[in-house]
This record gives sequence, C-alpha cells and structure tokens, in this order.
Amino acid sequence: MTKNFLGFSAIQTLVALEFNFHWFGERTSDYQVRHYDDTIVTRKGTEAEAIFQNHIFSLPPIPPQPEKGLPEMFTNADIFIDDMIDQIHVQKQVEKLVKKNIIVVKEGQVLTYKIPPNQTYESIKDAFKAKHPKSIVLNEMKTEEIVQIFKDKNLA
Repeated sequence: MTKNFLGFSAIQTLVALEFNFHWFGERTSDYQVRHYDDTIVTRKGTEAEAIFQNHIFSLPPIPPQPEKGLPEMFTNADIFIDDMIDQIHVQKQVEKLVKKNIIVVKEGQVLTYKIPPNQTYESIKDAFKAKHPKSIVLNEMKTEEIVQIFKDKNLA
C-alpha cells in the first residue's frame, strides 16, 4: 500500500511492518543525521525531507531504560515514525476501551470494569466512587492523558 503525504510516499510492507520512504523532488537541501555509532553525517535531500530530518535531529535523546536493557540513544526517522504509529494504535485502543468500560486508577493500579447493558456509566461510576473515594476515574480525562497513563504504567 502506498500513501502520498507531504512530498513523500511511504510504502508499507504488511508482512514485515516496514516503511520505506521515497521523497519526491530535487535534492537541494542539506540535513544532518546521526548514525547508531553517534557519528553525524550531512546529506542532501528534498526540502520536505530536510525539514523532517532536521526536526528529528533536534529532538532530545531518548532516556535510558535499564529495565529493558536500553542505553540512552538518539532518535531517527524509523523510531520517530514507529512512535507516531504506536501512539495512534494505543489511542484507538483506549478510545475503544472507554466506550464500554470504566477505567480507574485504584491504589496505583489501572483497572477496567465492564459496563453491563442494564446499567449506565454514571451509576457504575457513582457506586465505584462511593466505595473507593481515593480512586481516579480515567474516563473523565482527555484521551491523550489516558494514553500517557497507560504508557507510564507500561500497559501500552
């Protein structure tokens, strides 16, 4: 499947879940990329490609994640796009979950409660809040905030 967007086309290979970018236009603009060994290389690309790559180059390093055995590293186009796709995927999951469930944070844990067809969201929420007043009902937050909580708790 090929998608054209902002001066480039991305070819998605569904089997490998890989994106190949093909930039259209003259290669007249310089941009810098950082290789995995932290060497910096200047390349020529289209104006749109240079804007995209320069934005990625300006991003702060990704903090180390010792629990996953990952050192501090700099992002690249692959990581940047992967993170954007991940964000959209998690956001869709959260939106789907919020429609038929009450999502709460109780004692540091994220819990979901299915809303039975014979009850309303409000009645379940009120009963839960009465029984657990210190809990936080996530359904009342913006989707982006819920997604961030899921990521912080390693649920996404």
